[in-house]
Amino acid sequence: MLFISSFTGIWGVSALVWLANLGAAKIATDALARRRFAPAHGAAALGVLALTASSALTSAPLPTPKQAASGAAQTGEPLVAALQTTSGDLSELDGMMGSFRAKTVVWPELAAIAIAREGDTSKLREYAGRTGLVVITSFEDGSKPKPFNVSSAIGPFGESARYRKRKLFGGETSMHQAGGEAVAVEAGGKRIGLNVCFDSCFPSVIRESALTSGAAPDYITLPCMGPESPHGFLQAVHGAYTTFRSAECGVPIVRAESSAYAMITGSHGEILAFAPEGYEGAIEAQLPRTRDWTLYRQFGDWFLWCSWIGTGLWLVAFTRSAREELQSPLFQHSLREHLSLLVQVVDEWESGREFQLHDLLALKPSSFITIERFEFP
Repeated sequence: MLFISSFTGIWGVSALVWLANLGAAKIATDALARRRFAPAHGAAALGVLALTASSALTSAPLPTPKQAASGAAQTGEPLVAALQTTSGDLSELDGMMGSFRAKTVVWPELAAIAIAREGDTSKLREYAGRTGLVVITSFEDGSKPKPFNVSSAIGPFGESARYRKRKLFGGETSMHQAGGEAVAVEAGGKRIGLNVCFDSCFPSVIRESALTSGAAPDYITLPCMGPESPHGFLQAVHGAYTTFRSAECGVPIVRAESSAYAMITGSHGEILAFAPEGYEGAIEAQLPRTRDWTLYRQFGDWFLWCSWIGTGLWLVAFTRSAREELQSPLFQHSLREHLSLLVQVVDEWESGREFQLHDLLALKPSSFITIERFEFP
């Protein structure tokens, strides 16, 4: 599925899922109508079972939170970390890095809301200068009448350009203004695309971040916050988008979270590091050195537009065919005969006479549409 999304985006995956379900339903209804399974139906069912089993058997186990990153210093490949925590205290956030060696860390969405009040990042800049870390998180700026939810990279070099969250979730529209531009910055010797939380639910938004510099950035950061739900269901659904966004654009994504399923994904959409529900702390992973070229990153939502055009052409052809059939003399004659038959059935029913199936069949018209097309128990 991730491989398909690198060509078609999530739209091709969605079409495949819908067609597979519709095909399975058609096979089932055809088999029930014939009271037996045709060989083709059995082969199709076995094929679906085989694909499901092979996917389950070949899936790699999810990495543990303390993902090993040995060899990063020798290869020069980026080593990054992400936090999963509800804390907004600077000392607690610093303590979660523990023995992790990454020099770039992503904190959850609005983790710095109390540290950088009204967009004042002086405390964060002092912290980054003292520790040598590059911190990427989000906070509210001082804009009026409502602040923007902004993200930036803060390190020993100071603060990068700020990205304003573009897609606001639910009631967030009453708290924040929405931004309008993609932003990529240089930090820690890498080119980084900045996004925030709900942005990841929109393929085109992540794609624009992957194209801001003309070429794909080294990775995209994604500070997130929930939405929280029992057993982490909504967090899991939200997190699942991350793997597809990476595969679509061929770019790793570093996703911090407040409650469940922080993760770091590679350029194929594979999960390199993962934090389960209930875990609080850091995850770390070594990112691949190269970015992948993908058809989706190059041409965007081409499959979606082709699907709309194909659907429109089909509707035009169907409407034209239906109009011609309705206007045909054969259909008009058949319609009159069936209306006449219906009148006879209603008359017999109103007269109180039991109307059996063999009586109905005796009244059938001789046109190409007959009552024999319907099944009775």
